[in-house]
Amino acid sequence: MAEISVPPSPALGREFRVGRVIERAAQLYQRNFLTFSLVSLIALLPAQLVVENPLTESRSASAGAKGTIFVLSIVLSMLSQAVIVHAAFQDMRGRPVRLLDSAGVAMSRSLPVLGLSILSGLGATIGILLFVIPGLIAYTMWFVAVPCCVVEQHGPMDSLQRSTELTRGVRWQIFGIWFVVIVGATLIDMVIENFTVATGSFAIWFVAAVAWSTIWGAIFTLLAVVSYYELRSVKEGVDIEQIASVFD
Repeated sequence: MAEISVPPSPALGREFRVGRVIERAAQLYQRNFLTFSLVSLIALLPAQLVVENPLTESRSASAGAKGTIFVLSIVLSMLSQAVIVHAAFQDMRGRPVRLLDSAGVAMSRSLPVLGLSILSGLGATIGILLFVIPGLIAYTMWFVAVPCCVVEQHGPMDSLQRSTELTRGVRWQIFGIWFVVIVGATLIDMVIENFTVATGSFAIWFVAAVAWSTIWGAIFTLLAVVSYYELRSVKEGVDIEQIASVFD
């Protein structure tokens, strides 16, 4: 993450801007709030069903059940990201967002996306264990790996490599995007948990936690999608139709 910015594309005369990415992601979510929220909610629900009660710290499931739910959550999370990738590009090119069409695209890319999830998860985890910094670098380099896998139809390894290439030169900006989102999400999680303890209501906590996880999960994926589009637009001079024509 040594370089700070990428030279502007001669074709477009602009640079990769964090503010533009955040603004466009927010607009996408606003226009498709129910669709993206539903997709995100389906992905996170299994994990919420075995969550520990913050008031009693009681365990709601056995270790075996939690392991199964963990695997299911990973699969659903990656598929939900693939669904949002397709739907977001349809919106950006001015076409109607159809959840069934997006789900079909996600299913067709399910095995590569799952393989990508495993490889990126292992790589980033190993990096975190190696004094944290390598893991943060991995997360940053691979931030747009899922869009690479879905849009360009790369395999897991090629998707990681493609993301590494696209993020080169703008990794401090990319790091800032996902780091701020995760820190913000963590702080809000703490506020929700503290409020739960103060009110003594598990129901309030559950609803608030699910609602917030749904929102930030969708936003995080949209930030990756828009970052991918902006990187290709700035670095390669391609427009939205050229990028998304693979879905036709």
